[in-house]
Amino acid sequence: MIMRLSNEEIRFLATHAPEQTKVDVKQDGLVVRGENSKAEFLKDIVAFGNSLEDGKAYIFYGVTEEGAIVGIDSAVHHDDADLQALVQNFVQPPVTFLYYEQTIDGKLIGVVVVDENRDGAHVIVKNIAQLREGQVLIRRGSRNGSATPQELALLALRAVNQSGHIAYTTALGQLVDPREDLGLALMNVLEWADTTRRPDLALHARQELSGYGDQANAPQWRSVTAYVTAYTIKPTGGWTAERIIQAAPDKFWSMPMPMNQSIVELSQMASQVKPEEGYHWHTTKVSNLSVGGIRGDSDGLVNIYILPSDLLKLLVTIRNKFIGFLTTPDEPQKSSRIHPM
Repeated sequence: MIMRLSNEEIRFLATHAPEQTKVDVKQDGLVVRGENSKAEFLKDIVAFGNSLEDGKAYIFYGVTEEGAIVGIDSAVHHDDADLQALVQNFVQPPVTFLYYEQTIDGKLIGVVVVDENRDGAHVIVKNIAQLREGQVLIRRGSRNGSATPQELALLALRAVNQSGHIAYTTALGQLVDPREDLGLALMNVLEWADTTRRPDLALHARQELSGYGDQANAPQWRSVTAYVTAYTIKPTGGWTAERIIQAAPDKFWSMPMPMNQSIVELSQMASQVKPEEGYHWHTTKVSNLSVGGIRGDSDGLVNIYILPSDLLKLLVTIRNKFIGFLTTPDEPQKSSRIHPM
């Protein structure tokens, strides 16, 4: 959001930084009545919008090159909405800016605030007066000119970096807030990792989003405790699956169960479990567990239960892992930490 400047800020900018890369002053008021005057306004807006300097740019109408405030004709008024429509009609992507008029020491001046470049090159898309379709203007010092191939490349790189920054901040915000969807957060992690060339982190995000395939591929920290028994748990009378397991531990055999499912599948599993019930993983043959010490029923089948609390803890663990990856600078570089087996 672009904020209006205070009188003190305007005085400082007009007197300390006239005619520079981020500041322009014009003694006369803004005029956009004919094609030539419209083209002059577009030229200034686009050139500042394509500036490679950080921070916002400013144009002050009714201010001399020496920084003296002389004012503009109050009878000639321009509406910000009309100027926005003009820019959107001739420039893509449109430059983000604000125009307003402000009184200082009894004199009216025009103020344009141009936001810093976030979208790459702003391009003229229609001919108007001296401006031509496809032209890319840029501000250099106190002058406007056509962008060089090198400057176009820098503008493109700036857009890529900005895209990565947006993905980073969005992902971190969604990860920190447990109410936000974990899958969407990881999509933004993936976008950021691809943009900033973090192949190890990108691979990890993809595996979380698509699943790990075979259980043997899932990281150790993605394991939960599975309770194996030949009996069927039927919670009743306030006896939850967790209470039943705690009350009759001799009826169960616990083992670590790697969870290789995608984030979407894990989230669905957790959302479908009733608090009073344990999540019934599946029924399988004892031989499929590849472990000893389990007595199944007559047909050799056993039930595997996972507690709802353990599923929720796993989702929290995954969130915290990625928060750590994003907030610890050297963490994404160490693939052994990201993808332990």
